[in-house]
Amino acid sequence: MSALRTDPNVFLAQIAALIHRWEAEQQPVAPVADALLDVPEAARRLGLAPITLQHRARKDPYRALLVDNGTRRLCFSADAIAVFLRERTAGGSRQPDMPGSRSIGPVPAPRGKRRTGGPAPLRPRAAG
Repeated sequence: MSALRTDPNVFLAQIAALIHRWEAEQQPVAPVADALLDVPEAARRLGLAPITLQHRARKDPYRALLVDNGTRRLCFSADAIAVFLRERTAGGSRQPDMPGSRSIGPVPAPRGKRRTGGPAPLRPRAAG
C-alpha cells in the first residue's frame, strides 16, 4: 500500500497491464476451417463403396468421422478422415485395416491333382 501512496504511476502501469492481459484473453480464436465431405467423396477417400459407408456411418469407427450438422444428412470431416487413415496405415501396411475385412489366413493347398484348365484328358476306350 505504501507504493500506491508514493507513486501513482506504478499503480496506473499495473492497471494498464491487467487490462491489456484481459483483452488478450478475450480475443476470439479463429476456428480452423475443416472441409465437409459428402458420402461419395468420403467413401472414395476411405476406399469403400458409398453404400457401405452409408450403412456403417453411425457405427464405430466411422462414427468419429461424422460431423453433426443438425440434419439426417451424412457429412464427414476431411481432417478426421486424414487422421483416421494415417493411424490405420501407421503399421506399415499399404491398405488400411478396415473393420469387416477379416483375414482368413493362408490359403490352403489344393487336395488331389490340380487341373490347370484346358480340355479334359482323354481316357482310352475299353476293348469290347
